[in-house]
Amino acid sequence: MPLRAEILTAFEDFIANEGGMKFQHLAVAIGRMRWPELIASERRADLGLDAYASALLSADGVGKGLASSTTLTLEKISDDAEKATKHYNDLKSLIFVTPDTVTRKRQEPWVTEIRSNYGLELTVIEREDIITSMMMPEGVTICRNFLHLDIPVEPGLAEEITRIRAAAAEIAANLAARVRGPMIALRTHRIEANGAESADVVTVNDIRAALGQNRRIVLEAPAGRGKTTTLVQLATSANAGQVPIFIDLPSWIASGRGILEFISGTPQFQARGIDAGALARAQNAEQLWFLLNGWNEVGESNSERAELALRDLDLHFPRAGIVVATRTHHLVPPVPGAVRVRLLPLLRSERAAYLSARLAARAPELQAQLDAEPVLDDLTRTPFILSEVASLFEAGVPIPDTKMGVLGAVIGLQEKGEHRNALQAGPLFGRAGDYLEALATEMTRLASAFKRRYPHVKSTLSGRLLDFAEPLPEVKRGPLDAGATYFWSSSDRGQLLVAQGNGIFEVQRQRAPRLLLGPGVPAHDRDH
Repeated sequence: MPLRAEILTAFEDFIANEGGMKFQHLAVAIGRMRWPELIASERRADLGLDAYASALLSADGVGKGLASSTTLTLEKISDDAEKATKHYNDLKSLIFVTPDTVTRKRQEPWVTEIRSNYGLELTVIEREDIITSMMMPEGVTICRNFLHLDIPVEPGLAEEITRIRAAAAEIAANLAARVRGPMIALRTHRIEANGAESADVVTVNDIRAALGQNRRIVLEAPAGRGKTTTLVQLATSANAGQVPIFIDLPSWIASGRGILEFISGTPQFQARGIDAGALARAQNAEQLWFLLNGWNEVGESNSERAELALRDLDLHFPRAGIVVATRTHHLVPPVPGAVRVRLLPLLRSERAAYLSARLAARAPELQAQLDAEPVLDDLTRTPFILSEVASLFEAGVPIPDTKMGVLGAVIGLQEKGEHRNALQAGPLFGRAGDYLEALATEMTRLASAFKRRYPHVKSTLSGRLLDFAEPLPEVKRGPLDAGATYFWSSSDRGQLLVAQGNGIFEVQRQRAPRLLLGPGVPAHDRDH
């Protein structure tokens, strides 16, 4: 455990140099050591509280709020109490954290006045309480991440942590090897509570710093924008005292196991003899980062389990950093108190940096072509498309000048790459393009028919399922002899066809309606 004198010196330096916002994050971390149900508030919409736990989520059934200030006065406490009671109906306990020294004698009249005026029980966590908390074993990660203290680990535990780091690094290296070309730092915009993008630009380094302060991040982006790449960057460049672990979220949820059991069951951890107990011991000495990828890929049958698992993860690992990466989705991952950020398209300067790192002396040639052609300029603002276009350029393949041409060439590369064997096997037998063409043609026809029937409805047919099944054109070319059916069911939710591994596909409902038809559609069409 760290020595008191070391903590005291570092703490005084932290207060003198870091300012109120950093202390707010420290205060929440200290509060969650005692009350892990506390959820950090949005820094621009805290409504008087830096963290809050509803009565429903609290083990003792008492609604709690945490506020903080580097200079504590009764007026400051009263202002926060008045604001908080207007917005949190079940608030009964106010926890106030301050780096000041506040004696029990000084606190007594404050406790009485706050109880009398606002009906709240006041608890003050002052300087001595903070120092004592950080001297405890579970305070080690706070000392490292906030006070930047180099605290040695017990020899036996240090050996386990070394093996855990090696296993996590191997997972990250395997993922990094699958990223084609160099990895550049991407930018994000923070998303406001109402879903609007703010003007704040959040970098990968900002996300890294937030994780070091035990924050929760939801990373959103369309396909190909760089979610996995960003997680790999986080997994491969953590500071000392931090252990980032990349986790496939759908696989974890489908396993039905706890997070530590799931991690310890992966080949990289099994090969090093690391069990869930070792991970549990390590998380008291090191800060674990859970980098969860693929919220949008969790199946309907596992959706409720996924929501419970994420809430439990937040509750039981208050000192961990957590990121959930997902495509932009109508259901936001239920991570309490998370900061939502959305990856931005590449700037021309970022695209140029990528090409320079990948193509060296040949980069200006491709860069000039991308800058000169609007279609290419637009498409290659997406990192995945840029990577594939660079691959076409390296292979000497002419780059099409139409959107469909570029996308077709990119798909062709994918079909010749890691997915080649699967696409050559049944039921596609190398005819995936024909299959998709038939599906696209028929779905377009159905959408057109729907628009003719209901011209006043401003929506499309895709995702809306009615009450019958209609066969699509059969494909009989070479080894492929197959057909497809456009499913119409009595569900008002979108469907997914999920391969069961035996040539049969299961129809699974989505968790919420993908498309709602507007007014004017006959009731029987709305209800089926």
